[in-house]
Amino acid sequence: MTYIQIHNRPHVHFLIAENGCSGSARGAINYPGAVHMGYISNFLHQLGDDFLKLRPNQRIIAAGNSTDYDAHIQATVASDRSFALIYSASDSEYTVNLSQLSKRSLKTIWCNPRTNQYHPTADLPSNRNVNTLKMNPPGEFVKGNDWVLVIGNDQVIGRFKPD
Repeated sequence: MTYIQIHNRPHVHFLIAENGCSGSARGAINYPGAVHMGYISNFLHQLGDDFLKLRPNQRIIAAGNSTDYDAHIQATVASDRSFALIYSASDSEYTVNLSQLSKRSLKTIWCNPRTNQYHPTADLPSNRNVNTLKMNPPGEFVKGNDWVLVIGNDQVIGRFKPD
């Protein structure tokens, strides 16, 4: 184990330690999970100050949520109801309660947190009487096929560029 002296105290130099469960921090920075966290950080930075409007809101999930860790859905809605982010841990279909949002010109886009790619969906129905919408994340039904759905107006959706 390598030690360094900081303020006359020996500390494990974790950046170059060769033992431990993950090796060195320099090596761990390129692990898939670390890369994915970078993608999510980039995704959230694209929201800018609107990120501060987000509040947890499970009422936007009308149906299809699960208590199973591998199929759970977690949602957040902006305090002004202009947009929502819905994270699904699998690609199971679920129903969105649109009454939790301001229904002016809503659009959607999928974010793949494993690849940093964006996939647009069809525009939402313009009928203000439509209160629910079935969403089916892209991909095959396998563990780890997680997605973030962004529902919002043109200003929010325009920040994410489809591939």
